[in-house]
Amino acid sequence: MDARSYFTHQEDGSFDYQQNKMSLEELAFNGLCRGNQQLEWQKVFVDRYVTNSKTWIDAGILVVEEGIPASSPSEDAQDDLHRERFPADSLSTDNASGKDVEEATQSGAMSPVEQTEIKTKVEPKEKVTSHSQRGSAARDVSLQVKFLHKLIQEWYAARFLAVLFCVHSPSDHGLLLVNIDPTDLHFVLRFTCYNFPPSFDFITSFLVRNFKTEHGQIPGYIISYICLCFAEYDGDRGQEVKDIAKEVCGNDSFTISSDDSRLLLRAKVSMLNFASVSKVPIKLLKLTDVLESATDKFLLLKSGVRLGVLDTLQAIEVSRWDHKLKAHDYEDLINFLASSGSIETAW
Repeated sequence: MDARSYFTHQEDGSFDYQQNKMSLEELAFNGLCRGNQQLEWQKVFVDRYVTNSKTWIDAGILVVEEGIPASSPSEDAQDDLHRERFPADSLSTDNASGKDVEEATQSGAMSPVEQTEIKTKVEPKEKVTSHSQRGSAARDVSLQVKFLHKLIQEWYAARFLAVLFCVHSPSDHGLLLVNIDPTDLHFVLRFTCYNFPPSFDFITSFLVRNFKTEHGQIPGYIISYICLCFAEYDGDRGQEVKDIAKEVCGNDSFTISSDDSRLLLRAKVSMLNFASVSKVPIKLLKLTDVLESATDKFLLLKSGVRLGVLDTLQAIEVSRWDHKLKAHDYEDLINFLASSGSIETAW
């Protein structure tokens, strides 16, 4: 997606502060990335202040549920609007890829049967009641709106973050990310890299800078998120991307373990291959309970993921607690290591 053209396209209403209207993307972003997470809103607020809200509800992107009692819907809607558009710290202005979610949320992606199932699940059944009972129910029950799934909200939040990256100067990019906890919202970061490739450098540099330990090491979970962002990235792989690879592969260790999902395994292998091709030294690769077998051409990891010869690999550590590897596997592993002429240490 071209974030700048997207921003221009939305200027006819979604970003018109005077009309108090917001886009679905802005609603998603404000709910997740402003510090205090909000996953549902009163329907009266969404109907009044979110552009094309009925379309999103009919499509199944937003769902309606009975919520907690509401004393004054109009006042609550005004309060919600204030929190959404002017949060205290606002600026002035497992295994889904970005492509998967984009296809799922495209117009018409849900079949009529799926939409019917969603509506049946979330729309309260009508009951025969007296006029007084209906009046009492209206006072005691409010309808709440939320995204069909948090992953969907993260997708739309990422689209808005891509717009913000595009229209803000680089000096402000850190402020855009400061309330996004990667352990909870890494999908937002990954989907932003997919939607707006130039954001990869902003996001990964932020992760390295803000999460590196006092000893200069990047935690393993941050390396995982950087690799997943790299897997979503489809832009120019120039010096800035090489610099990120140097940070990641120059860590004391780069670990691939049996706990990694297939998507993460592929993302890590992709990062290692890029480092090797780019002549970036890989200090130490740890394979923990993940190696299935070896040949002189590649290592077969779990889930059928292959790791080829890495010309810049300096050291490797292989371990399996279940002793699955046999003598001939170690012989093949030695042949593989011999193909990697740069390896100085192996154990």
